Amino acid sequence: MIGLVLFLTAMMSVRAADAPATGVIPYRTIAKLFEAFAEVKPQDKLILSVRVMPAGKTPPAQPIQLEIRSSAGTLPVKRNAAGDLEGFPLTEELRKENPGVVSNQPKGTLVLKTAIGIRYSGQKSEAASWYRDALDQANAALKQQGGRFSLTTPTLRTLVLTFDPGSRAVVTVRADGIEKEFRADELGRVRLEVGRDLAAAEARILFPEAPLSITAE
Repeated sequence: MIGLVLFLTAMMSVRAADAPATGVIPYRTIAKLFEAFAEVKPQDKLILSVRVMPAGKTPPAQPIQLEIRSSAGTLPVKRNAAGDLEGFPLTEELRKENPGVVSNQPKGTLVLKTAIGIRYSGQKSEAASWYRDALDQANAALKQQGGRFSLTTPTLRTLVLTFDPGSRAVVTVRADGIEKEFRADELGRVRLEVGRDLAAAEARILFPEAPLSITAE
């Protein structure tokens, strides 16, 4: 997900013959995002997010609903609380037909975003090398996918750990018996550069709690 690796931001504004006033996006546009991520190897320390959300700050008048309207019938598309698509169907039949993914929202009011984030290892004390490997995977994904749309591809070097802003989280890096603390800002974010030298020194990263998300920049 730069910050996470951004593949695409597209307004849902493709017009469907049977629903001219609502947001619609072609099936293949979404399917290609999942397929592109599947090509990234390795990816075990990465998380793909394909999200449909309001384009503006004003909440929609009714909950967002999405469905694939194919010749074989209507298929509902699930979204979690954050707007991520879950269990999106990937079939050859749908790829060939390329039906519309139709929303119940007015045309132009939704946005499709996709990003790659870094997985939390699940350990409050983790080797820095684990997250260095995760950054390497994210950079490989950025080079493979983001490089298609840019002449220059940036290198991700820093983890951005997001915690509950009220927790005042402190992340500690321990290396050679020395500890250094990194305090969260007012938004709950801790920025931590994880270079190869830190990984080589067998440093450990100590988390006060599981972060809400981990991105890279």
